[in-house]
Amino acid sequence: VKVKVKVKVKVKVKVKVKVKVKVKVKVKVKVEKSFQANKRVKTRLFKNSQIVAPAESPTDA
Repeated sequence: VKVKVKVKVKVKVKVKVKVKVKVKVKVKVKVEKSFQANKRVKTRLFKNSQIVAPAESPTDA
């Protein structure tokens, strides 16, 4: 009986670890997506500022 209980506990621990890994992966994906979105916004702003800056600069005028 004792041996069977030990086996059951081991299985439960393995399942818990798997769930934790899945959650971590989901969080990583969310972070990566938000990071990519931020990058896109930054590149857009940077491109816009590059386009606007030369027109406003006094050296060109």
